[in-house]
Formats: sequence, structure tokens, C-alpha cells
Amino acid sequence: MLTPATSADILPVVDKAEEAGRIAVARGYLSGNSLNVDLSLSVARTVDLDEDWIRENLAASA
Repeated sequence: MLTPATSADILPVVDKAEEAGRIAVARGYLSGNSLNVDLSLSVARTVDLDEDWIRENLAASA
């Protein structure tokens, strides 16, 4: 489960990608053993994306 802070950092870009007809993806890293597994996500936070990237990648599909 994502923390509330992480959700707030990435949910706006995921929502915008969905509106544009795109699929948001993230790289995940699994670690652990047979008793416990952790998943770490590697994602760009909304505040780290510049306007050019947003325009080029989240414009609505025609």
C-alpha cells in the first residue's frame, strides 16, 4: 500500500495519464524472503515533472 504522502505525489500524474488515454507505468523492485516481501517503486513525483514533459507525454491522444 502506498503512503498518503506518496499517493499525493503521484496520483495527479496517474489521473492525467488516464484522462489522456495513456497507461502509467512504474519500475518496481522486489526484495525479501519466503516470509516477507517488500516492493519499492521507482516513479517520478508530480512536482518533478516539467511543463515540456507534461505537454509531450500527457496530451490527450487523438
